[in-house]
Amino acid sequence: MKKSVFLTLAAVLVFTLFTGCAKPKTTASAVPALTVWLKQEVNETTNQMLKDRVLRFGKENNVNITVELIAYEKLFPMWTAAIESNNLPDVSYFQYQEAGQFYAKNLMLDVSDLAQKIQADNGPMIAALIQPAVFGGKVYAIPQKFYSPTLHYRKDLLGAAGFNAPPATWDEFRSMAKVLTDTSKGFYGAGMGLGATNSDAEWLNQVMLWAMGGSLVAKDSKTIVANSPETVAALAYMAQIYKSDGIVPPSAVNWDDAANNTAYLSGQSAMVVNAGTLLAAIKRDNADLYEKTGIAPIPAGPKGFFTPSSGSYLGIFNATKQPQLAKDLIAYLYTYDWYKNWMDVEMPSIVPVYERAKEDPAWQEERTKPFIEAMAALCFIGYPGEYTPQAGELFNLKLLNKTLENIVVNGATPQAAANALQKEIEDIYASYK
Repeated sequence: MKKSVFLTLAAVLVFTLFTGCAKPKTTASAVPALTVWLKQEVNETTNQMLKDRVLRFGKENNVNITVELIAYEKLFPMWTAAIESNNLPDVSYFQYQEAGQFYAKNLMLDVSDLAQKIQADNGPMIAALIQPAVFGGKVYAIPQKFYSPTLHYRKDLLGAAGFNAPPATWDEFRSMAKVLTDTSKGFYGAGMGLGATNSDAEWLNQVMLWAMGGSLVAKDSKTIVANSPETVAALAYMAQIYKSDGIVPPSAVNWDDAANNTAYLSGQSAMVVNAGTLLAAIKRDNADLYEKTGIAPIPAGPKGFFTPSSGSYLGIFNATKQPQLAKDLIAYLYTYDWYKNWMDVEMPSIVPVYERAKEDPAWQEERTKPFIEAMAALCFIGYPGEYTPQAGELFNLKLLNKTLENIVVNGATPQAAANALQKEIEDIYASYK
């Protein structure tokens, strides 16, 4: 009898070991999920590295991840549709002005703790890059990489014209460009454009306006000064480049973002302002042009030298059901060794956000150093005040491009164009109250 009881108990224990105490099978519904939207870059290697890294996080952490790499011009319509359908991604790429606009709509998750963790694990980031994503003392997006526009110029052509150095000021730029221009050959000293969708032009117009002493908003970040004497004078100066100097192709008033690249690569223009994506393309595809290309800071104006603040940020929409996993994924993308390898692929197209990168020997070379040095002159939308969501909206609407087109194409006086700009900005700021 005792033996029978013992065998029965033993059988129960064995059955329990292999069935009753085993973990239940994981079902698809039990696996956490994240949706990730990232910006599609020109370089397919960096795109694939980033996508692979995201998917690897999912595999290592048993997370079902859907990741999309999306062209920048398609992102805003996608965000808008996702807001309307209440189907936002968990993690998303932003520029800081977009992060600010979504913060203003109460859509962004506070990631202050994430910013602290990333820097504790990998070293400090360039502090100025974090600041535009800080609202009410809290961080709402993490800087990922920056585009540092510089002057790309034909060393051979400037030298043949008797110029021993690139232009240091906008006055020098205009003078040199006039000497270099030969319209009979369809060749122009400058490759600068406008255009309703031209982000490159809007960035350049922002920093040129500041360099010439103008601004759209005062230092208090509230008072609109778009029709101030200083801004009117700056707009008049800038318009002359397109209206009377004759140093840019006639089609430049309708250029898109790619046009200035094409103008330089095709031999149509001697000097253009662009991020390092242009230099990378030249190095990859045209060794002869690469040797003839010099890199210098954007020309300065009476008020100094400014660098446009165009960059990528990563943030989390607060509708996410997996806030900690979303933070863990972003932290995974900032692990320094992987991050450095990723940045190195596109050097100098994109500039890293960590302070320690400044000491990297690869950033001390003749054609790379100007890109990382330019970060010291970085200024954000809203200058001379702080960045605000309202200022971000002004940029997204390309209001400076529109204003210069009003002067150059429509024949408005600088004062009349500035008055129209003043009214438009006042209406936008009033809508935020």
